[in-house]
Amino acid sequence: MSTWLSSSVVLQYLVDAFSVSEGHGSFFTIAVQLGFVACCLAQAGTQLPDRANCRWLMCLGGLLAVAANLAMLACRAFWQALLARFATGVAMALVYPPATKVLATWFVAKRGLAMSFLVGAIAPGSGLANLVKAAPGSAELWATRRGFVLLTLATSGATLVGAALPVLFVADGPFALPPSTFKVENLARIAGNRKAVLAILGYMGHSWELYGAWSWLPHFLGSEVFEPQAAALLSFAAIAVGAVSCVALGDCGDRYGRCKMCVACSLVSLACDASVGAVGESAPRWATAALVVAWGFFLVPDSPQYTTSVTELVEPELVGTALVVNQALGFVATIPAIFLVNQVAGVGAIGWRFAF
Repeated sequence: MSTWLSSSVVLQYLVDAFSVSEGHGSFFTIAVQLGFVACCLAQAGTQLPDRANCRWLMCLGGLLAVAANLAMLACRAFWQALLARFATGVAMALVYPPATKVLATWFVAKRGLAMSFLVGAIAPGSGLANLVKAAPGSAELWATRRGFVLLTLATSGATLVGAALPVLFVADGPFALPPSTFKVENLARIAGNRKAVLAILGYMGHSWELYGAWSWLPHFLGSEVFEPQAAALLSFAAIAVGAVSCVALGDCGDRYGRCKMCVACSLVSLACDASVGAVGESAPRWATAALVVAWGFFLVPDSPQYTTSVTELVEPELVGTALVVNQALGFVATIPAIFLVNQVAGVGAIGWRFAF
């Protein structure tokens, strides 16, 4: 997952190297989202996760992510870089949704808590590039070719290790979901499941907020409030704290109901959305840091609850396909969010004060 948002760390270098405006910098992340959505839709159309071994799909996705990430080093044109980032998104779609299905085979009663551990692991992985950027003495490094190469090698190495884990150390669980055969009407069955559709719509709204925040938080903090290294470290903390909240609150969905937990988390994170820009400009730095970390804490833990709901609301033989449909539509929602946050922030009368 460290390859997903890595472009935001070296955004200044990428903008300079490919001679594009900062406004076009969002396309480095949007290309990943498009690749993710395209691969999810292809998997849904072929119903691949319900017909293939998901652990091997995860391994394949990890290896493809390494290749796509390293390919960025050879890119000399903007369109080449976008293709490499698109391929990264394709790779991630072979990792994330299949992983949720594999996990579902291990748990029934505490599936929400278990899914929270999985999403919790994704959070620090997604923020890892910011931690690398925050290393002492690296303030100027990440705007250079050398910094870009080091970051690419670091994230590629972590991804290569991750690619090996599903086939070497993971097995399918005791609650294996029945395999399915390809049928066009399976997609219609998912679309006709009202409760599952509502869970997917909720996940779309959650994804809009999450990736709009994760993609631009480092840039906001670095340009408006903190020095570059401090901004990178705080960005990592705000993203990684989602792991803590997923584990700490993961059992709440199982105990008190997934809908109640999702609504509660959303209300708190929405309050942070509305205030973080204004606080960042006018409040003491410690207050801004505290608010940003609190925002990160409540941004993530509803995500596994939506995913768990989908696994529980569709027929067992359709779980894999329903999960990739859920992910595809969720990440469709991230694309306008990633684009619009940066565009709104560039409007003088609005700026970062109201962008989030």
